[in-house]
Amino acid sequence: MDDLLVKLTSLIVEIGKEHPGVGRIRLPNERGLAEALNVQRSTLRERLSTLEHLGVLRRTQGSGTYVEPLGSDVIRVYFDLALALGYIGIEDMGVARRLLEREIAGRAAEVCSIEDIEELAAICRRMEQAKSEEERLKAEYEFHMNLALAARNPVITLIAEGLSSVLRRVLARRRLLVRSIPDAGRRADAVHMPIVEALRARDPVAAMRAMDEHFRVTDELWARESGRFLVAAPEAFEAEEDSGPSTPLPLRDPPTSQKNKPSGSSRKASPHHGNERAKR
Repeated sequence: MDDLLVKLTSLIVEIGKEHPGVGRIRLPNERGLAEALNVQRSTLRERLSTLEHLGVLRRTQGSGTYVEPLGSDVIRVYFDLALALGYIGIEDMGVARRLLEREIAGRAAEVCSIEDIEELAAICRRMEQAKSEEERLKAEYEFHMNLALAARNPVITLIAEGLSSVLRRVLARRRLLVRSIPDAGRRADAVHMPIVEALRARDPVAAMRAMDEHFRVTDELWARESGRFLVAAPEAFEAEEDSGPSTPLPLRDPPTSQKNKPSGSSRKASPHHGNERAKR
């Protein structure tokens, strides 16, 4: 991020502090912002466009420029591109998802509502009664997204929504791989209801253990069939965000040469990558 963009975002933060609790804040006009930052209006306009494309600002002709509550689009675009271009791999996403969903399950057991529990139970029944892989995939996706909402944490919700398209594709890939295993669908479906029962019992430890079992079973099924997977073409990444894919969409693993690099492009993709790896 260049210096001017940093100064502009800092100014936006300061303006926001003057209006605490207000969801949509109107910024000064371009002339006022340019004078405050001591820059040309044309230069400022470029940075405003950058923030607008990131979903931070909304500019309305005749009305002004407003700060928007940050959505999940930035996270979604980043992970979609990073995965598609091989900067991160399926294994990386799998480990992150396991850690995140385990904590989500534990948190949800403490704070979820009765309505959350009943909705998750209904989704489990739809999953088990699904007549097609498409219906089963849609139900499984809804289960994990609703579980994230049940944790009642805006940060978790933001991350889950940002990872939603990646989650949909990872689930689709796993379903595609294991559907040739006898009784695999039933086994994969059955591991969801114990999570719901742990939530109903308000038992965070049981919820986390149930999630661990969920991943143990699905990882076991995945391992049995993963060697038969054929790398998908780039166009397979085009998921249908609203209604879900009509057929399971597999994902590519990063090229072998890239996966074997200890640093390289994956570190370039994120300046914090090395620090995160060191923490582990």
